[in-house]
Amino acid sequence: MSGEDNKGISGNAPSKDISREIENFYSRKWTRHTGFWRDFYKEHSVLKLDVLVKRHKLMDELSKGCSSVLDIGCGVGDLLRDVGHRGLRVGIDMSDTNLRISRKNLECEKDVFFLMADGCLLPFADKTFDAVYFADVIEHIPDYSDAIREIHRVLKPGSRCICVTPNGGAIRFFALLDRIVYGFYFTIKRGNRPNPLREVYYEQFLPRGVLRNAFKDAGFTVERHTKDIFYPGTESTGFIPHILIKLHRTSRPLFRMSVFLLRRFATVMEPLRFLNFKQVLVAKKPD
Repeated sequence: MSGEDNKGISGNAPSKDISREIENFYSRKWTRHTGFWRDFYKEHSVLKLDVLVKRHKLMDELSKGCSSVLDIGCGVGDLLRDVGHRGLRVGIDMSDTNLRISRKNLECEKDVFFLMADGCLLPFADKTFDAVYFADVIEHIPDYSDAIREIHRVLKPGSRCICVTPNGGAIRFFALLDRIVYGFYFTIKRGNRPNPLREVYYEQFLPRGVLRNAFKDAGFTVERHTKDIFYPGTESTGFIPHILIKLHRTSRPLFRMSVFLLRRFATVMEPLRFLNFKQVLVAKKPD
């Protein structure tokens, strides 16, 4: 939607330092990309795309029947497009680049609005929304307790916040596995280990108990807190994704077979929960 379409909704500009870091990050990320986040993934990154699709399907199932939703850290609008909700949808972000792309991506949708705002200072009246999406955002907010209290304030009584955030334990496990595999491989090859660029401007993986208590302290009742969606890698990369990239370049049949086997492996691992990629927490504001 255009700025004029945001009539009646005004945003609070975030602090200049944080806003600048976030804007620099996303302006670099989307330099050669237009469209949705899911369009950003190449064929060799199909497993990472699976994570995004599963996340949105799960959040859609957990927010049925809502007439108004707020997406904090909306990115380029994927979640608000993918959920089945067709009432009022509002997305906020601290990146002007993200908001510009979001408005373009959903310009034909009705009742969708985007504005710049800080998640710790939401520009909405009390008891405004039926649901709040907090998808892979809380780990990038230093004052996450302030954001959770703001979410509680803008939710209607009896409504829910659906929070998704990385499972730090699983990511640390695969990071350790990466170090072992890379260490062995590059010792044999007598080469240098890869040193991938860390793209994240700020990130902290909240332990399960810390996340749960933060919502309880803000006045929420935690209805669900699970580990969902298996992915065999870290947030940025990993030796298994690297193998898929090489196979995609050298042998498409082997690549397709590997993806098939890894997807089957994921269906086995996901019910076990302990190495799943995401924490999913559903918090209800009491009636």
